[in-house]
Amino acid sequence: MLKLKPMTEAEYAAYCDAALASYAESHVKGGRWTKEEAIEQAWAEHQQILPQGLQTPHHYLYTLFSDVHACNVGILWFADMTGTQNETAFVYDIEIKPEHRRHGFARMAFLEMEKQVKAIGLKYISLHVFAHNHGAVHLYEKLGYQPTNIRMRKALV
Repeated sequence: MLKLKPMTEAEYAAYCDAALASYAESHVKGGRWTKEEAIEQAWAEHQQILPQGLQTPHHYLYTLFSDVHACNVGILWFADMTGTQNETAFVYDIEIKPEHRRHGFARMAFLEMEKQVKAIGLKYISLHVFAHNHGAVHLYEKLGYQPTNIRMRKALV
């Protein structure tokens, strides 16, 4: 069993440090940012999206708690995007700690999130996934997510 527990301020601070470094690295790998600008850009985007941290309206940040393991196994962050995307929740981040991966926790987290999204009154969940993240793409496909657009790029050398 997995529970979505509201993130505490201490958990949020630890999450930000790790997540922003990972987010910056993904954008470097994806070709959006240079390595030199990545951390600064990641922090700027984070401040724009969550200007009030955990208190930012319509954003839901959770620690994923496993009853079986009696510990936190990861995090989940989604937002009610009704103002910009009709009746849609957007998944900003899901992260399972390395030692707890490949045990179904991400799948369980998404199923629990679906219940919460329905309770809020939303009808859709959308997300972004980097093309190089094959494991995540596979998980989302298994959960029934469909591509809505594909951005492609070619390097001219």
